[in-house]
Amino acid sequence: MSRYDFTSRSLYVGVHDKKAPENKLLILYLQDLFSLEEAAVTHLFALLTPWTITHEYAHHLRHAVGVTGPSPWAEEQAAHLLPAAWPHCMSEGHRAQADALLTQALAGLSRHTQLAPDSHILTCHPALALSPAVTESPARRQLIINHFNTYGSSPSGATLADYLFLQLGWTLLALRSPCPFPLTQWLREYLGNS
Repeated sequence: MSRYDFTSRSLYVGVHDKKAPENKLLILYLQDLFSLEEAAVTHLFALLTPWTITHEYAHHLRHAVGVTGPSPWAEEQAAHLLPAAWPHCMSEGHRAQADALLTQALAGLSRHTQLAPDSHILTCHPALALSPAVTESPARRQLIINHFNTYGSSPSGATLADYLFLQLGWTLLALRSPCPFPLTQWLREYLGNS
């Protein structure tokens, strides 16, 4: 799956080589998690490629200028806002297809997580909030953010299903949100004066 490697400063994007053994296994696993057929899983990754590259590049930019913080949640919110502030990274047709597939994937993931169905809405960046839920339950919001921040750091922490549920949910909200602010504002707010 896509990620930014802080050590090598490299972007790793998607599972486009379906023949690679590790990707075959990953696709089978995601089919089960998302309740989608193989073609739908690979199409979703293909649709999200421009979005994902922009998201992962946001991590790279923040790391390169030295403004990354200790909270994985805060870093993910900053990274989700770059493609949202750059609406032309996906066509409207691709956004609509991705919206439909993400909605299906979230429904499938909801069977594999203990998170409430509105967890991604409750924990998104306020600029992406399509409802007042972000400010309605600050204690519950913080519990979910703390849980997200445990992914990969503790055996009792967030599971891959929890992580994917929130990540894909935030992506869906960002795709549905009107451009939250101009790209220049993202550069000022999330890269500082670097």
